[in-house]
Amino acid sequence: MRTLPMVEALVVHYLTQHPDVSAAVGSRVYAVALPGNVTRPCVRVTRYGGSPVIQSPALELDRADLQVDVWGATNQATASLAAVVRSALAQMPGRHDGPAPGVVTAVTFGPFSTSPDTERDPVWPRVIADVSVVYRPA
Repeated sequence: MRTLPMVEALVVHYLTQHPDVSAAVGSRVYAVALPGNVTRPCVRVTRYGGSPVIQSPALELDRADLQVDVWGATNQATASLAAVVRSALAQMPGRHDGPAPGVVTAVTFGPFSTSPDTERDPVWPRVIADVSVVYRPA
C-alpha cells in the first residue's frame, strides 16, 4: 500500500506555484500554523477531517476536508484574494509533483464566510473557506 501525501503540503505547494496566487501573496501560503512574524496578505491550509473514498492494496483515494483561511489588508482585498484562491483550487485536479506529490481527482467547495480574526491586534479581515480535495498518491 502506498502512502498518501500530506494534503496540506500538496495544496500549499500548488498554491505557491499558481501564478495568480503567487502574484497576490508571494510565498505566504502556510500549512497548519502561521509564523509569528506573518504579514498580510496570506493564506493558511489546515486539514480538519475527511475519510478514505477507496482503500485497497491497488488504489488509495482519500477525501480531505480543509479549512482555507485568507487574510488581507481590507475586507475588499480579503474577499478578492479569496476569489483568486478559489479559482486556483478549482483548477487543481491533475498530477502534482513537488515535496508532496499526488494526483488530485476533484476539488469541491463548501461555504466561504467572512470572519474577522480577533486574535490579531488590530483585528485582521479574514475569509474562511471549506474545501474538500479528493486525491491519491502519484
